[in-house]
Amino acid sequence: MNATRRTLRTVFIGAALLLLIGSPLQTAFAQDTPPAARAPWYFGISAGVFYGVHSGGFSFPGDCDACGVYDEASGIGSALDLRLSIPVTPWLRIEPRLFGECHVGDFTSDPIQTEIIGKDMKPQTLLLEDDFSYTLRLIGLDLMASVQIGKTGLAVLAGPAIGFRVTESASVNERILSPDGALFTDGTREHVVFDEDVSRARSMHAGIRAGVGYTLPLGSDLALGIEATWLLPLQTVGEDDDWKTAGARGLVSLLFVL
Repeated sequence: MNATRRTLRTVFIGAALLLLIGSPLQTAFAQDTPPAARAPWYFGISAGVFYGVHSGGFSFPGDCDACGVYDEASGIGSALDLRLSIPVTPWLRIEPRLFGECHVGDFTSDPIQTEIIGKDMKPQTLLLEDDFSYTLRLIGLDLMASVQIGKTGLAVLAGPAIGFRVTESASVNERILSPDGALFTDGTREHVVFDEDVSRARSMHAGIRAGVGYTLPLGSDLALGIEATWLLPLQTVGEDDDWKTAGARGLVSLLFVL
């Protein structure tokens, strides 16, 4: 019985000593351990290109028998971006962005037929073709969610895009395909019939943008960003046609740590 009491007393004394010694050690260890680093905020300036892919039928300058009818086309324009990258969790960022884009398209019309008085004063079919060059300049807002893939620097991006028309311009170059020897009144077989600003597009354009990005730290206060996204339009370009512009945007960004 006495042996048991001595053993219990020894255990209690040892436990008390461990508590007395361990508490200061735990406090010192906690003070020496640095807190986990927080994800940085970024302010970014970006520049790149927008590769527009146009589809859907429309006519220009209006709906008439002699107007060119257009369908598929593509074109490369410039793209700019100002962004704020806000960490929400270690793996999620919200990025409101102010963007500017040029949506460019270089179209070739379906053949246009019209009647002329040809050789020997007989009616002939004149076959024409129009090249239509179009540029729509937009400013707008992207609201992107950026999901980080581990600590690789890679991220998946997606969010709505709202653009507002600033200016738009168009030019039409017309040429004679047949018959041989037919000329315009200025003595040429090809001439410019239209080159000026237009107001054909909607004032507001809605879409969804999604893609991938990569962030490379360059130091404690600077990083380099590279991204490629695809714009899926939710509206047609104009009010009264099926013309839509999708496209790929590639940007290179300087990201400043805030």
